[in-house]
Amino acid sequence: MSLIFNHLRILKISIPFLLLIGIVILSYKIDLHSADSILSKAIIFDLLITIPVAYFFTIRKTKIPLTTLVPVLILCTVIGFLIIPEKNQYYLQFFKVYALPVFEIVLISYVIYKVRIAFLQLKKNTSDTPDFYEALLKTCKEIIPNPFLKPFAAEIAIIYYGFFKWKSPELKVNQFSFHKSGGSIALLSIIILLIISETFILHILLVKWNVAVAWILSALSIYSGIQIFGLIKSIPQRPSYIDEEKIVLRYGVFNEAEIPFSNIESIEISSRDLPEEKTAKNFSVLGKLDSHNLIIHLKKEAVFNGYYGLKIKYRTLGIFIDQKQEFVNAVNDKLNV
Repeated sequence: MSLIFNHLRILKISIPFLLLIGIVILSYKIDLHSADSILSKAIIFDLLITIPVAYFFTIRKTKIPLTTLVPVLILCTVIGFLIIPEKNQYYLQFFKVYALPVFEIVLISYVIYKVRIAFLQLKKNTSDTPDFYEALLKTCKEIIPNPFLKPFAAEIAIIYYGFFKWKSPELKVNQFSFHKSGGSIALLSIIILLIISETFILHILLVKWNVAVAWILSALSIYSGIQIFGLIKSIPQRPSYIDEEKIVLRYGVFNEAEIPFSNIESIEISSRDLPEEKTAKNFSVLGKLDSHNLIIHLKKEAVFNGYYGLKIKYRTLGIFIDQKQEFVNAVNDKLNV
């Protein structure tokens, strides 16, 4: 019975997309360039009104976030521009210029509002300063589809840490930093300086060849610089810590690992090169370019989360901790219990 119910639910959710496919097929069967403009208007109405409304009513009582309505609207708009003759695109242009940005602003405002509520709730329920990125992920999980969850949250977190969070928190008991003695921030800062200089020189050279390409590449370089700047700012804001059951390692908003004590074979203070094995990883996003002063050996292979939700397998992990002796002592105390 439950299997039949699941099939019916999938069929129901498929209806808006079946309508969309039907419209695309119809546009290829009928020459819209020679057809009456009323037909184009009817198709535009279906793309911008009928299908989004049908999608809304099929998902409103499901676990699918209502925020997915915006990507559906964008998809319908793109398809409209592809199949509707340019002379009949007035309403599509109007929707793209005036209505679609409003939906996007409402979505972003809603996410910010929900994050703020979640952050205040966390702050109320704990004596420690809550982690903004954790609150952001928790909130986005309720309103953003899972495939887009990590990228969406990471983009917001980069802007927040990069431009709105300046004061570094004081370390609590069993919290550990890695940015004070490590070389990560220095290396990342050098990369930003290289991006700035290379972008300026490359832009001057490319603009003589193609202005559009020059500005596109410059924009991508600026975006990369903002990403790295946000990472640098997030590093001191998110210290690693040890609790009763596990180690939680953080590299700003880019990397995060949870290592249960039950899976730790040993931990050693060492800066020697990691073994040439696929499962031997440096926790830094800079990989072997960055240094480590501790090596954690696991009993069995595990996975840590990289940027944009990338899963990285490891069994030996090189990390840098400023308070390395205190960290090792704390871990060994847990292992010896």
